[in-house]
Amino acid sequence: MPVPLAFTALALLVGPACGGRDAALPPQPPPLPAAAAPAPPAEPPAPVAATPPPAAAPAAPDSWAPTPPTAERAEAFAARRPKSVVELQPWREETQVPLPTGQGPATTVTLVDLNPAVHEWFLVRLEAAGQPAQTWHLENHDPRAVRVTLDPAFPEGLTLHEGATIRTCPLWPPTGSALELGRASGQAFAPLCEGRLSLRSPTQGHRSTREATVDFLRDKVWGGEQITNLVKETLYQDSELATSEVLAAAPGSPSPAAAGASPGPTPARVDPALAGRQVVPVNLGLPLLEAASGTVEIGRWYPVEGSPGVFASAMQPRLVDPAVSAGWEGRVHALDEVEGSALVFLTAFDLDTHELVFDVGTDHPRVGWSERAPAAVRDLRLPGPDGFDTLAPLVRTGKVNPAHVPRLVATFTGGFKRSHGAFKSGPFSLVNSGTHYGWVEHGVIESRPMPGLATWVAWADPRGGPDRVEVRTWSVEDDARLQQVRHLRQNGPPILEPSGEGGAAMPGALVNRWGDGNWSGSVEGKLRSVRASLCVQESAQGRYLLYGYFSSATPSGMARVLAAYGCGVAMLTDMNALEHTYLSLHHFHDGRYAVHHLITGMEVLDRTNKAGVYLPRFVGLADNRDFFTVLRRRPVEEDR
Repeated sequence: MPVPLAFTALALLVGPACGGRDAALPPQPPPLPAAAAPAPPAEPPAPVAATPPPAAAPAAPDSWAPTPPTAERAEAFAARRPKSVVELQPWREETQVPLPTGQGPATTVTLVDLNPAVHEWFLVRLEAAGQPAQTWHLENHDPRAVRVTLDPAFPEGLTLHEGATIRTCPLWPPTGSALELGRASGQAFAPLCEGRLSLRSPTQGHRSTREATVDFLRDKVWGGEQITNLVKETLYQDSELATSEVLAAAPGSPSPAAAGASPGPTPARVDPALAGRQVVPVNLGLPLLEAASGTVEIGRWYPVEGSPGVFASAMQPRLVDPAVSAGWEGRVHALDEVEGSALVFLTAFDLDTHELVFDVGTDHPRVGWSERAPAAVRDLRLPGPDGFDTLAPLVRTGKVNPAHVPRLVATFTGGFKRSHGAFKSGPFSLVNSGTHYGWVEHGVIESRPMPGLATWVAWADPRGGPDRVEVRTWSVEDDARLQQVRHLRQNGPPILEPSGEGGAAMPGALVNRWGDGNWSGSVEGKLRSVRASLCVQESAQGRYLLYGYFSSATPSGMARVLAAYGCGVAMLTDMNALEHTYLSLHHFHDGRYAVHHLITGMEVLDRTNKAGVYLPRFVGLADNRDFFTVLRRRPVEEDR
């Protein structure tokens, strides 16, 4: 690569942290031809657990037993050989019927329910003699209420069962061509069957100029990863730092330690000497009720205006009750002055009234090998750790299904790209092909979850009730319940995990080990950066998903704050930029639509005008990165 071009790429990378126009993804390098792949190394001996398992992990949903896969499907799931993502679905069910021949070639239609326990994603395959097969990817908008079948009595389309009501939906010739029309429409989600299903079609994901430059450097430039690390360590540390003086308590304000004084999550444990003190919520973009003075009380939860069941809180690591970290010697690094005063904002979603969805982006995370995984544990006969390097025939859309927009509450970014989603050193790097971070999307396993990693998971209720959301440390035993997983995302080792039966949360074993924990540390082994986190707070107040935004933090500082807020298992999501720690709230009221961002500046990838956001990221615009969607729960009807 010519030197001027390298410096041009570097200049783009170090441009404004939140600036830049959208750019197309550079083409990926071609895969290594099978004939050129060297013989695979011997598998390393089975080691002991990479990190000590928690003494007491949250219990998985009970009263449910998985359906055993066939021997052939189980073998395909476990085999270390090239395969497709469809072969990784051991519980899939296939139904096949012939179509009326008419005047054309004999045609067979196959419906593949990729996970019947979730019943959300399907493949339809049409095969005519002497012609290439055609495949479509369909999504069920309400899998708890609508059952989709391929009935030999109606071979022209699908049959939908909603309680006692049965509907037929013609989709292919000779009675219709809805699938072809849907694909030709250019919509990422073309509605089918009177809006009960969608046809998913590929679309282009948006990204900032900086994001495109990083991808270009990593994919195309020798040493590109080192360039991005240099920029990160020298220019981006503290790039989003926000701080505030600690102000006197407001006259007559209640102490945040008085749990139950107001609806919402349990307040944080604040240093008793500072109870009731205030800070200025610098850069906070959410409209808060009960906070009209321009200051907020540390550790207290405030309802967010226009978003029932959503709350926000502010903290600084130096203000946490010292008793929270008693006994943590040797497990965390000390706080420096900058990290101690850096503002932290948490957003809480009531899990009794909200549900969560996880979706991959149009490009990330990828499913091939991470270059971080040591060569000694990579089997180069395989395109990726699970046997494939593409999700085809599944379709990546990078946006919220419009059918869910009426229930939309929030979106936030998901996690690390595959390039950083594996271990370069430490115990995890030596097992499971480098321990690539796993995920499950709409009941479909796209990257197998790895034991020992912090994991956000939404368990499907086999009785048709709401999903149960947890953040837990994944175990080998959890693999037996993979069929029940609707959504799952891993992002490295836990920041917090339980210390024992009924014990307080403790920092994970790798929190203060930069390389072994894959925390993206600098050459000196430390890096303050903007970071985000997920955990669940459970108390007499209820169950809440907490999304934490840290304006400049290390995992050690994050552990203190998240423990103060009563988290059990806590995990990192992403870091280094506002676009990677993005959260937006969506408010519909009296025909008006408003978007509010957790932090001002996060609108960098939204489309805005003088009136505000008119095309939000992940909703109006497809995105290259994975993301979470928070939806208001549907009422559970008796006939479901």
